[in-house]
Amino acid sequence: MGKISSLVLMPLLVLALVQVWGSSWYVDDSVASSGDGKSLETAFKKVQEGINAASDGDTVIVAEGTYVENVKFNGRNIILTSTDPIDPQVVAATVIDGNQAGSVVTFSARENETCALSGFTVRNGRAPDGGGVRGQAWSSRGATIQYNVITGNEGLYEGGGLYGCHGKIQSNTIIGNSAGLEGGGLYYCHGTIQNNTIAENSASIGGGLCSCQGTIQDNTIAGNSASHDAGGLGDCDGTIQNNTISGNSAGRLGGGLGWCHKTIRNCIIWGNAAPQGAQLYGSATPTYSCTQDWSDGGEGNIADDPQFVDPGGADDKPETYEDNNYRLLADSPCIDVGRNEDWMWGAVDLDGNPRIFYGNKSLTVDMGAYEYGSWPFKVLEMNAPEGGQALLTWTSRVGDTYTVWSCADLSKGGWVEEASVASQGASTSWTDVSTVGGQKFYRIEMK
Repeated sequence: MGKISSLVLMPLLVLALVQVWGSSWYVDDSVASSGDGKSLETAFKKVQEGINAASDGDTVIVAEGTYVENVKFNGRNIILTSTDPIDPQVVAATVIDGNQAGSVVTFSARENETCALSGFTVRNGRAPDGGGVRGQAWSSRGATIQYNVITGNEGLYEGGGLYGCHGKIQSNTIIGNSAGLEGGGLYYCHGTIQNNTIAENSASIGGGLCSCQGTIQDNTIAGNSASHDAGGLGDCDGTIQNNTISGNSAGRLGGGLGWCHKTIRNCIIWGNAAPQGAQLYGSATPTYSCTQDWSDGGEGNIADDPQFVDPGGADDKPETYEDNNYRLLADSPCIDVGRNEDWMWGAVDLDGNPRIFYGNKSLTVDMGAYEYGSWPFKVLEMNAPEGGQALLTWTSRVGDTYTVWSCADLSKGGWVEEASVASQGASTSWTDVSTVGGQKFYRIEMK
């Protein structure tokens, strides 16, 4: 039997219990000298050493520390991860610093969705394109980039934070990056961009995101600036849904969005600034969205104050966006007035809570990145003891009932109902007694 590990994947209500057939490699800059990388005691000192040793399907685990290097995946479909990618303190303490000597992380055109960069602070990169993370613009797919803080990077031309990354970009904080021309935060990234905070990035055009043509959903896009056009999003022609777009600015046109021609739905577009088109310029008519000063029609649109919890944040300075609270107050007009879609069932909002939740009057999705009143349903533990069993434990409430589903292959679907489990109090556990073989994914739903 191979080594068993567990991890939490987005959305957070889906668990993956994976039979790992590949090898694990270890990196720790505190060791006296590089060993063979096969244990923490004999770890490599450099991240690149771990990548070079790994083969497709392997995992490279990096201990806390600051690694001053510019790393390249070189086409290896591996998982490069910190010791706990969903712990913000671990992410803050596990740093890859590019020393302004090029892109901090570079992918080739050969990585796919099985490859992942997970749980790092990626900083201080400086390159023509993609100061923080550089993918390959001509590739049709790419690695998953998740649970990272990507900050303080510069693209001399395009993509201060990320450039040409076409895999999933999820659950990252992309903040304080810059580009000389386009896409201070992200440029030309065509995969799904979801559950990120994209703030305080700057460029000439598209301070937050520019020319990203995939689905952009459940993000806060705030405080980004463009010296010319499109402070928040520019030329993003995919589906833009359930985002909070606030406090962005442009020197000429489109403070919030500019030249976004496809679908804009279930968004809050508020408090953006520009001489022309403060909220939107040259873009599609939104639907089911809350847009400041909006009077141009469109199904389900409103123009009432969204009533954020604390748009000034703990420091009472609206211009410092990282601490601003864009969740909704109880009497917000944005609660229960969006449009439900199939993808939302089982999806999560920016807090990692169920995307559709009973707010004030119905099971109707809210506008913006956060779902009002959505309860933090989280996994506490997932163990795989010997003997082909799996023990799952999650937070729960008295009186609730949960359905546990499993699936052998997410790409093919075919979820199987395993059990109906009544709440056991503040936490609830269930054991799967037959997990032998390959991999098994779990989904837990509140009835």
